[in-house]
Amino acid sequence: VGGANEISPHGAALLDVIDGLSLNNSDPTAASRPFDIDRDGLVTSGGGATLILEEYEHALKRGCKPLFEILGYGCCADGHYLAKDYKNYVRAMQRALDDAGVGVDDVEYINSAASGGVWTDVYEATSLTKLFADRKVWISSTESTTGHEHNMAGVSKTIYTYLMMQNNFIAQNENIKVLIPEARSLRIVRSTIH
Repeated sequence: VGGANEISPHGAALLDVIDGLSLNNSDPTAASRPFDIDRDGLVTSGGGATLILEEYEHALKRGCKPLFEILGYGCCADGHYLAKDYKNYVRAMQRALDDAGVGVDDVEYINSAASGGVWTDVYEATSLTKLFADRKVWISSTESTTGHEHNMAGVSKTIYTYLMMQNNFIAQNENIKVLIPEARSLRIVRSTIH
C-alpha cells in the first residue's frame, strides 16, 4: 500500500479556493494547529510512504517477523461529503472496531486525522467524543508536525504510529494553546509521552 503527495501550486490553489489553507504565514512552525481554537486551516505537505501488507500466516510461513498487524478496517462512503457529518466519522470508526473484533476500551492511542481544518476538526473531535470521551485513550495528530499529507496520510500515519509503538512514546499534538470545546473531554496529548 502506498501513497504520495506532490506539493504544487495547482494543488495549493484548490485548497485556497475553499479557504482550506492556514493563513498563519508569519509563524509557519505554528501554522498547523489541529484541535486548537484559533486554527485557521491546514498546512499542506508532500512526500511518499509505502507499507508492504501480507497475510499474517504467509509472512510466518516464509520466515518473516511481521512488524505489526492491522486488525480491522472501516470506511463510510454513503454518497455524502464525509467531512460535513460527524456521524460518518463515527460509523467508519465503529466499523473498524467491529471488523477488528475489539471494543472502544481496547483502544489505547488514536493518531487522529485532525489537520487544523476549521470545520473538519470539529467533526473529528465530535466523533471521537461520541466513541471515546470517557475512555483512557490518548489522542494526537501527527499532522500538527508533518502538515496534511493528503493521499499519503493514511500510510504515513500508520508508519508514525508504528514508530511510536516501537520507541515507547506518543508524539504530542503541537501548537495547541486552547482546545476547541468539542475536544475538551478527550485525552489530547499536549506533551510528548515517554
